[in-house]
Amino acid sequence: MSIQTTPDPFVAVPWDLLNNPRLSWAAKGIYAHLVAKPEGGKVRVADLVRIGNTTSEAVIDALHELKAWGWAGFTDDHWHINTTPTFPEE
Repeated sequence: MSIQTTPDPFVAVPWDLLNNPRLSWAAKGIYAHLVAKPEGGKVRVADLVRIGNTTSEAVIDALHELKAWGWAGFTDDHWHINTTPTFPEE
């Protein structure tokens, strides 16, 4: 998973993401955790499972939720996090 953020001691999580009732708390928490990582940082699903005390299925489900709403994408066998919702061209 590739992470693109700006270096800052604080994390800005968009209101649109936080207030989306269709996103689970798991998806919102994973997004906040990932957007807090330095740009270009790498995180494995196994890392999220360990620190979140959850299952790989739950992490992947949350990533798919984020993807469905444009907050994450999957290309070249890697997940990436978007700081604004982005939808692929259809």
